[in-house]
Parts: sequence; C-alpha cells; structure tokens
Amino acid sequence: MTSNRLEERLIRKIEELAGGIGLTGTDGTYRKLKGYQGSLPQISVAEDWATEESGSLGDGGPEDALIPYCIVRTTEIDFQDESAEARVYLVFCLYDKDSSMKGNQTMWNLLNRITGYFRANPVLDAFWCRREMKAVTQEEDTYPYFFGGIEMTWCIPDVEIEERE
Repeated sequence: MTSNRLEERLIRKIEELAGGIGLTGTDGTYRKLKGYQGSLPQISVAEDWATEESGSLGDGGPEDALIPYCIVRTTEIDFQDESAEARVYLVFCLYDKDSSMKGNQTMWNLLNRITGYFRANPVLDAFWCRREMKAVTQEEDTYPYFFGGIEMTWCIPDVEIEERE
C-alpha cells in the first residue's frame, strides 16, 4: 500500500463526510467540498485576467473557482522495522460571505465531523489512523475566506519481505 492510495481514500471519505454541511462557492451557490491530492490543480486563465478589462471575471483569483476544497498531503513517512507511519495534513478552504459571520463555525463543524469520525472509526480500508489528531483554524482574519486544517498520523500496511536464495 502507498501513501497515494491513502490520500485517494481519504479524499473520498472527506467528501462524503462534508456532504451534509451547507457550503458555498464564491458565487454564493451551494457546492460540495472537493478534495485534491498534494496541492490545488493548476488553473489556466485568460491572458487578460489581471487587466482592467477583466472586471467581468471577478475580484478573486482563478483558484476561487475551486472553493470549497480540501488538500490532502502526505509530508513524511517514517519507515520502521515492520511498519510505516505517514504524517498527513488536511487543509481546508471555505467561503462564507453571509452577514451572520458563521464561516468560522462552519469550519469547526467540518473539522469536528472529520476528527470525530476518524477517532471513532480509525480504519480506512487497509490503513488505520492514530486517535491523536490536531485540528486548527487560522488566527488572522481573512473574511470571507476561512482556512483550517487537521494533522493526522496514519499507519501504512507493511510490505512483505521476499526471501532470496
């Protein structure tokens, strides 16, 4: 098993868990959270994106079209004698321009739903996670954008050793 497969499985489960939370895109329409492995995809934009004539394209950057999103990134793998542990970070971006200012609450609902699920159900296919996790939101105010993250440690099944003659 590889960390790539773990990331794929995590994305599917996170997208499923986020399904019941009301999330919006920058255009104000309800959207489902989309997960990405490692980083956001490169988005090609019109050449005139940064010019004055591009006012119809909106004020945000091209990555705004991807919101709400989750990036799942493995940053290190510790190979031990008979096992391996992967340090995995989940980074979330939500958008909430509602005047009630509940974007931070929405972020905590999402973080709590995901950590709660994996603390109660630590096995995901052939992988299992440690129950110790860390969830954070950013300190600085970036309204109407809200960022948060989860740090997790996942155990990766050991590869069988082949005997050579």
